[in-house]
Amino acid sequence: MAQAILQAIDNAVEAHEPKSLVFDELDRDVASQVLAHLEQPKYSFGESGFRLHYSAPDRYLKLVSSTEIHESAAGWMMREVTFWFGDGRLDAAALDKIMGWKPSNERGRARRALEL
Repeated sequence: MAQAILQAIDNAVEAHEPKSLVFDELDRDVASQVLAHLEQPKYSFGESGFRLHYSAPDRYLKLVSSTEIHESAAGWMMREVTFWFGDGRLDAAALDKIMGWKPSNERGRARRALEL
């Protein structure tokens, strides 16, 4: 069962289709095997645009592909944050609070975030 799920996920990531995959009624052992395998760097879901959702009580695993509309907010937000810094409406300490970052080396981290 775990191999079939992993193969379906591999196919979806490679083809960037379908927009979502849902695996219901997962046995916890199977889910543990799948999740352990998906921790490998080759999957890096954050970079691929896919999001992984798992619920042990509901026994499901869901893989969702991002679309252009999902990704458009990130570009918009970065432009706004840049404007806010330029206008003096936002400083590094406030950005740390918004992002939930630890306050050490505030200015360096805020600059790096804006450069991304």
